Amino acid sequence: MTICIAWIRKVNNCEELVFASDSRLRYGEYWDQCPKIMSFERQDCALAFAGHTYYAYPLMMQVYYAINQYYKIKSRAMDINDLNGYLLRSINSLSSSIVYDAKGNFSKDIVQNEFIFGGYLWTEKKFKLWMFKYDEEKNTFQKHSPFKNFLGKFGKIAIIGDKQKEFKNKLCKFLNEKYGAKCSNYIGRGFDMEPFEVLRNMLLEADSGSTIGGAPQIIKVYQYMNSRPLGVYWPQKDNYDVFKNRTLLGRKVPDFEDTEYWFMDPYTFYTNACHKNKTLNENNEEIE
Repeated sequence: MTICIAWIRKVNNCEELVFASDSRLRYGEYWDQCPKIMSFERQDCALAFAGHTYYAYPLMMQVYYAINQYYKIKSRAMDINDLNGYLLRSINSLSSSIVYDAKGNFSKDIVQNEFIFGGYLWTEKKFKLWMFKYDEEKNTFQKHSPFKNFLGKFGKIAIIGDKQKEFKNKLCKFLNEKYGAKCSNYIGRGFDMEPFEVLRNMLLEADSGSTIGGAPQIIKVYQYMNSRPLGVYWPQKDNYDVFKNRTLLGRKVPDFEDTEYWFMDPYTFYTNACHKNKTLNENNEEIE
């Protein structure tokens, strides 16, 4: 299972949409290097899943291919309000094609699968977030809204997965400890990195029997309508070697591997570029 979150982060006078998740999938064994978040070729939105791998992951991959093959969607001519409906119809079309056992028994496993979709809505100049959850009475996935103003002082946040109740309780406690009872000392305009800090702490406490685990994985969507994974040093950054302890979408990045992505210290939130290969000009001189 999973804990997956997405929230609107305030950064000075700007905003960004942050998706974050654990990296564990269980199927008798467990594997802590599994992607659960993806962006699309149009780059202004992202999708995350929680639930059983054999349902949620194939659904997410097929939706990914369906969206990327449609030019009106790829070109961003269809805004994410309309894309949200298209994506939900695609998920329901795919889930309706599942053939159950010979007796026609319905598998309750599908009920535990959930999705978060969100991105930048260019027609309204703001970020939007939705959750898709399975409705047993209607036998379809239905759209749900995220928390619109968490604790009355913070911005939008979506939470899915089997640990969502625990996460919500820990986030409330964390915010009250940081900003005083009922966040009375809070003078900001919304979330910063507090949801990530709670996720980080939960993953540090996870053991082999937990349904969550691995490194936190992150994708950010920006107001300039671009999205990008952000690597995380896990479980901490090595102060002497920026190439150690790198993870990207849950995967441990080998020391020998070069990448153009940046990596974040999970405690200070400072980021580092990790280019092993120097960029040279035509005179074979290093470009700063």
